[in-house]
Amino acid sequence: MEQIAPSQTPKENFKHALENQSCSLILVHNHPSGNIRPSEQDKRLTQKLSDAGKHLDIIVLDHIIFTEVLNQLCRRRQEVMESGGRGASFFA
Repeated sequence: MEQIAPSQTPKENFKHALENQSCSLILVHNHPSGNIRPSEQDKRLTQKLSDAGKHLDIIVLDHIIFTEVLNQLCRRRQEVMESGGRGASFFA
């Protein structure tokens, strides 16, 4: 799975997907405020991208909101995995 730089427009999201012959996308963006609830703008963008993807046969699988809490959990999981721990220790 290729991680790409943040896109500024919906067109750029699909440009990368088409160049890499992707069949699906997972959208991710951050909310520095820590609010995990999607805004109305987030919902509209997700719907717009999902609709556009249907025309290109590229499925939008999810739209993840990244916050500092999620960032900390990901770092903790990485530490556990690097130390040879089991996935169950992720939330310990």
